[in-house]
Amino acid sequence: MSNAEQAHISPEQLEEAACGRLPAHSLAAVEAHCAVCSPCRTAYDQELLIVRGTRSWARAALPPGPWLGPGVLEESQARDAR
Repeated sequence: MSNAEQAHISPEQLEEAACGRLPAHSLAAVEAHCAVCSPCRTAYDQELLIVRGTRSWARAALPPGPWLGPGVLEESQARDAR
């Protein structure tokens, strides 16, 4: 078993990654680990589904308005497309 497979990523870090709140180098490390660790990959995929579902619901439930600010909706949609 490699070092990447031995230490699992914390649920908090997986959530931060799924929400797009990790710096690029940290996100790359999470994704590299998930490429070789099935339990972490499964947990990360679940986090991504939750985040995308929540964003989709919010976009459908809340009409666009000035509270969104310029580019916020587009940025969210682009992040979900990844």
